[in-house]
Amino acid sequence: AEVFKADFLAERQAREELHEQKELLQKRFGTLQMEYNKLRTEHEESTRNHIEELQRRHNDSPRLLPPGP
Repeated sequence: AEVFKADFLAERQAREELHEQKELLQKRFGTLQMEYNKLRTEHEESTRNHIEELQRRHNDSPRLLPPGP
């Protein structure tokens, strides 16, 4: 009976440790997801601003007329 009890307690301890690891990993994953979303949003905004700036430059530049006959 003592062997079974020791085995049971060891398994319980292992399950508790795995559960704690899982919780820590879930928290870390949530943090990483938030960081990723923030970076993605910043990148998209930066890209959009860059495209708008290029469009402004293109629209503001004088147009060259093709050579006449």
